[in-house]
Amino acid sequence: RDVYRKNSSDARLEELEFEEGSLSPEFNKNVYDYTISISNDESFLTINKIKTVEEDATYEIKDSLVLFENVDNKVEIEVTSADGNTKKTYKVRIVKSRSSNNYLRSLITSVGILSPEFDRETTMYTVGVRDTVNSINIGGVPESNLASVRGLGVYNLRSGNNYANVTVVAENGEVRVYTIKIIKG
Repeated sequence: RDVYRKNSSDARLEELEFEEGSLSPEFNKNVYDYTISISNDESFLTINKIKTVEEDATYEIKDSLVLFENVDNKVEIEVTSADGNTKKTYKVRIVKSRSSNNYLRSLITSVGILSPEFDRETTMYTVGVRDTVNSINIGGVPESNLASVRGLGVYNLRSGNNYANVTVVAENGEVRVYTIKIIKG
């Protein structure tokens, strides 16, 4: 006598796990909407585990796993039951964290020498210039191209102490100020 197994109508996932972050809420086969938070520098999403409840069910990843900047990224995974009659879609919204990098990669002056030598962690510097120098150009480059920098450019100098503030604002709004005390004379 032949035994026939009826194909299942179960179109759910048993497991879903990503390498780059954790799902919120935690994965549950009966929940279909998720969010995953990943670092801003991720450009690709990797699925570590994906398994259907019924081994004969199939799934299709409906969206690209390549992530784009400044766009709402999402991944939809459509599961089709073994009997082909039931479909369920798991939706994962991908949220990139905003960069907190408010460091400079470099800080330079057109005349004089920074003291101490530039270090991204050091925010107070001194530069001595001759009394005949009337201006100084301050240049710098942020570590992150998502940060904005204010205070670069030419400063007119008067005798004595002069101050230049270079402000770096990270994508998430965190601020770091580098101060250069320019001593003329």
